[in-house]
Amino acid sequence: MSSPISDKEYPIEPRWTLKHALLIVFILIISSSFVFFDRSDKQEDGIIGLEVVSIIFLYLFISTVLRKKAFHYTFQDDFLVLEQGIFSKQKRYLPYLTIQNVFLFQGPLDRIFKLACLIIENAAQGENSLENRKNRNAFQIIGFYNNRVTIPGLSKQNAEFLKVAVLERIKANPVDTSQSGL
Repeated sequence: MSSPISDKEYPIEPRWTLKHALLIVFILIISSSFVFFDRSDKQEDGIIGLEVVSIIFLYLFISTVLRKKAFHYTFQDDFLVLEQGIFSKQKRYLPYLTIQNVFLFQGPLDRIFKLACLIIENAAQGENSLENRKNRNAFQIIGFYNNRVTIPGLSKQNAEFLKVAVLERIKANPVDTSQSGL
C-alpha cells in the first residue's frame, strides 16, 4: 500500500492564478477596445465601459481564486478522489482501472511561468467523441467535467511526478478480464 498523494504535497502553484489574471486582462483589453474606440465622442461611454471591464475582471479573478481553493485531489490506492465546488460541493471517486489517457499540457503562458497541466481522461462515460478530441487543448479549466479531470498550475516537476504516480496506480489496479459482463 502506497501513501496517498494529495494537493497538500503537490499544490496548484500561486503562479497559476497570476497567469490566469494576465490572460483575463489580455482578453478584456482586446474586448474593451471596442468600447473605447467607438465612433461616439461621449466620454461617459468610455468611463462606463471601463467600469464594466473592471467588474468583469474582478468577477473572473475572484471566481478563479475560489475555484482553486475549492478544488482538492487525493491519489489513493484504488481511486483518485476529487472534490470541487464553490456553492454546490461535488465529490467524485475515479477508479484507476477506468482511466484511459494521462497526459501533460503546456501552453505558451504555462511554459513562460514554468507550469504544466495534468489531464486525466477516463472511459467510464464514453466521451471520446470527435468533438471532445478537437477540444482537448482548449482553454483548461480546473477540476472535473464529463470524462476529464484537469489539474492545472502544477510545477512541471510535480506534474510529471503525478503522471507517473497515476500510471503506477493503473498498473497496480489492472482490469479484470475474466468476467465478460454478459
